[in-house]
Amino acid sequence: MGKVTVNVWVDNKLIAQVKAEDLKTTNLINATELSTKGFNITTPENSNLAVDFPVTHLGAAHDWYTYLEPLPVGEHTIRYVNYVRETTLGAGNTINADITYSLYDK
Repeated sequence: MGKVTVNVWVDNKLIAQVKAEDLKTTNLINATELSTKGFNITTPENSNLAVDFPVTHLGAAHDWYTYLEPLPVGEHTIRYVNYVRETTLGAGNTINADITYSLYDK
């Protein structure tokens, strides 16, 4: 994938961080890395992807996860920032995200 940094904050407090380089984790704080074995995936002819005919290829999943303890009742903000500095996917294929969730439980 490339050089990746992921940070997770809960109520403006950094609770998890991943710094990885070429799928070799160099720093993992309060996060878990999970991968699947390879599996076949088929893109059907009528999918939203531009395919001329159904095609089957090998797929897999890999990611890092953070698990939260139950939060106390009230308002909370969860922020997730994923920053890819370099990628092996080719020019223009960086996968960056900055997502904020506002939660309220009464």
